[in-house]
Amino acid sequence: MREEIMLLQCLLKGFVKVGTLNLIDCHGNNHLFSLTPYPKITVRLHSKSIERRLCYSPMLALGEGYMEGE
Repeated sequence: MREEIMLLQCLLKGFVKVGTLNLIDCHGNNHLFSLTPYPKITVRLHSKSIERRLCYSPMLALGEGYMEGE
């Protein structure tokens, strides 16, 4: 597994407190973070660069990545 995804998984495990998050990385692999069945959300990352940026500056990368379609 790539280092960026492993780091992102560690961050998201602490972030998801309620619901289910399905993260689809740029290679199409699913990563599921679930504590309760609802609400459910799916996020697809379209590039390697957004994965890396989310690890180092998540709040900024999230907004910029959304605006850039990543």
